[in-house]
Amino acid sequence: MKWDDTIRNLTFVRASWAPIRVKQHSLRFGEHSQQRVIAFIPKDPKPGPWVYFLFGGGWTSGSPRVWSFAGNWFARHGIPAVLGGYRLAPGHQFPEPLEDVLAGFAFAQEHAEELGIEGRRAVMSGASAGGHLATLATIVLARRRSLSAASAEDAPVAGLLLVNAAVDLHRADTPGTEAAIEAHTGHKRPWPEADPLTWLQTEPPPADAIPPTLLVQGTTDQLVAPAGAEALADTINALAPGRADVARPPWSGHNDLVRLFLDKDPRLSTTVLDWLRAVGSRT
Repeated sequence: MKWDDTIRNLTFVRASWAPIRVKQHSLRFGEHSQQRVIAFIPKDPKPGPWVYFLFGGGWTSGSPRVWSFAGNWFARHGIPAVLGGYRLAPGHQFPEPLEDVLAGFAFAQEHAEELGIEGRRAVMSGASAGGHLATLATIVLARRRSLSAASAEDAPVAGLLLVNAAVDLHRADTPGTEAAIEAHTGHKRPWPEADPLTWLQTEPPPADAIPPTLLVQGTTDQLVAPAGAEALADTINALAPGRADVARPPWSGHNDLVRLFLDKDPRLSTTVLDWLRAVGSRT
């Protein structure tokens, strides 16, 4: 199992699944080709949040366009989604991808009307390596809220939705995963400067700034240690009781995460969508 296998599988999914009743808007927030956001807006949106989603690919491959099936899935269920791009390793190593996530999220907030997401609460989301960056970005924004008045760059995150996310880098136990993290960080382990769990344990944001979090995690993930999701949820709940939940899907492997975005598991889809709508309505 390699990170590149995920991208090959997702390219096939994108080419073979064409949704309907979804409007798209693409805007650049930087000069690099990956510094782009693509909005997927339902023609008949339902009440709830909008989602800023980050693609996976081991920090070295992928793009919002390749992962368009994820944006289409949210929009087909009435939830506006913006897929954010970020520069890839090894040419652009940590923290540059995280800087792109924060810049893209602020850009989407500033252009909310143009993108079609105005007036909704924001949920940060990501799969695999994108979930890693989504978690770090959420922590950064939560810390900023405690230090200064809100601005476009400090827009609050109402929820954090993760799918087979790399949230505990120290549990990386396969050569492929270690190589991907080394490409992302530029050095061999340990990687405390880029580890979400370490960030939360050593410099946590205030409890009231930590958003509700749902971690969807396969039980036998070959690339991301399932125990990492439990560890992150336990850490969040120790800081803010009841704030995090782990959903165990009917699938188990890493690449099986695609099944969520193809509605292959209706019960899991319902769980995620109900959680999103509850987060979007929370004051």
